[in-house]
Amino acid sequence: ELAYVMDRPDDYKANSTYVTFPFTRRNSSLVLDVQGGVMHPGVNQLEGSSTEWNTLQNYVAARGSDHQIVIGSREMPIIMLGDLLGGEFQYHKSYDSPTLYSWVTNNYWFTNFKASESGEFNWSYNITSSADTSDAFAARTTLSDRVDFYARIIRERKADKSAPMSGSLLSIDAPDCIVASNIAPATFRRGMVLQIRNTSTESAGFSIRGASGRCKTFFRVNAIEEKIGRRCRRMTLPAGADVFVYIKG
Repeated sequence: ELAYVMDRPDDYKANSTYVTFPFTRRNSSLVLDVQGGVMHPGVNQLEGSSTEWNTLQNYVAARGSDHQIVIGSREMPIIMLGDLLGGEFQYHKSYDSPTLYSWVTNNYWFTNFKASESGEFNWSYNITSSADTSDAFAARTTLSDRVDFYARIIRERKADKSAPMSGSLLSIDAPDCIVASNIAPATFRRGMVLQIRNTSTESAGFSIRGASGRCKTFFRVNAIEEKIGRRCRRMTLPAGADVFVYIKG
């Protein structure tokens, strides 16, 4: 982990702050986890979209044939890939080396924002490397830092001395490519809603186990928690799919 603290004074001149990750290995390319998919800049990028500044969802990776370096950040989502202000008007993204620039602060305000951003800034990056070059490894590694561990303290029951001191209420029975990116209490009924994603390039199935270890039944729901499928104990997700499921509780 790389942790930064910066005390920024009032400054009314145009300026920016970047943190640079100067990866330079040849035959490596950049891979960016965007909202709902994985983008290879200049390859499967949406035509006409920004080729200068991009926003990462969970990770950006410098990836070769036999390794990858994965970076994530909770606080700093805006990045520049390949070059620093090297071609903001490129229609198709191209770059010479897999260098990453994280955009931290700027004073480029042209409308009704404060003329200066001052005060203490705290931010961090998590970084790792692996011979596993899959999207699933990159997503799971950065999600484990970005998504908080959900826990609840329950008062001790003095009458039941055999009760365990700790335990897991839910677990996802699935291969490593299946990740839970969010879990929250249901809004309109008792229970929980989980957002589950398949980060691999192949379909994969999952089930959800309760504290007893048995598979629980659940429903597929939409973003406003309306049921859109039958009750089931196991679901198969296509490659890259993202679903919401509701568990009664």
